[in-house]
Amino acid sequence: MAVQYVMSQLASAIVYLHSKWIFHGDVKPENIIVFGVEKNNRLRIKLTDFGRAGSFYYMAPELHLGFPFDLTADLYSAGVLMYEMLIGTKPFAELTKDQYIVMLRKRMSIVMPQFDTSHLSAQCFGLLSSLLSYDKQNRLFGESLAKHPFINIEPIVDQQCHYSKACEFIVSGVTHVNNGQLGSGYIDVVEAALHLSIHINQQSDEILYHQLVEKLKEYIRYGDKVELRLLNDFSGSPLNIQTKDEKLRCLIKSTPQLLAAYDICSIGEMYLKQNSSKRGFELVRQGLEVLLPALGKEPDGPRKNLLAAKIDEWMKMLENVKKGRRTGNSIANNYFLYQYIYPFI
Repeated sequence: MAVQYVMSQLASAIVYLHSKWIFHGDVKPENIIVFGVEKNNRLRIKLTDFGRAGSFYYMAPELHLGFPFDLTADLYSAGVLMYEMLIGTKPFAELTKDQYIVMLRKRMSIVMPQFDTSHLSAQCFGLLSSLLSYDKQNRLFGESLAKHPFINIEPIVDQQCHYSKACEFIVSGVTHVNNGQLGSGYIDVVEAALHLSIHINQQSDEILYHQLVEKLKEYIRYGDKVELRLLNDFSGSPLNIQTKDEKLRCLIKSTPQLLAAYDICSIGEMYLKQNSSKRGFELVRQGLEVLLPALGKEPDGPRKNLLAAKIDEWMKMLENVKKGRRTGNSIANNYFLYQYIYPFI
């Protein structure tokens, strides 16, 4: 049935996010995109807009009541969505918000209304009752959810470089949007934000973590603009987001030595932006030792132009760091710039 197929895809997305310790926070119909139809007329969906504030009737009881919550709150939201697909309305939709909170405080269980259930299996009801459990520890989670017989999904084997995928998707998304392909662009931006979120959750360095979070916020703000334009069916002028860095990274990924040096400089840049100048200076210096000689061997073209502009930006950063450290105008204080930078200009 259609509900089973949609729930299999939704559960697969949620299990994957949770395996990366990502809390969606707003599972609801409005955040599900239909992006294709298979030959058997089954819908292909994507889950979008993760990390937002929840919508009232889809939020788990513990969120409403201010109790500690965890990833299983997403499962309750998925249960509400499943209930809505099966029955045509949300649980307790007839209640006002105040009445709904009172009901939760009384720990009232969700009761399935009386209707013909002959076409629905016991497995379907079993999954639904588990997801809508008042007690979060009773909701199916992770592998237990994936192996439930109503959906029975295979775990996703993840061997991707999520930062690279984020760069690729944001560049593709911006290109689609500026070419008027808003739907494809929006899906790519959502994918970029997802991959960047996973990469962020793998970070142990606090400085890198906070810099990447700011980049994620930029992606999300851009996605919101695309979504608004998509909903209003308005083409207008191109939407702006800085993607030169991501585009350059995509262009040099075929040259591992350049890519490694670029990433070292990028990490150094993050340290510099967080006023950790000593560590940042050293990382950018190391990266430039590889990039500067390579730049002279690059054939003319977009890759060389973007790389030259980025190297120039990093060189200026190092000059500013040196100016901040200077106690005089001695050439000795510019030792690094004279030894490592200027010979290549």
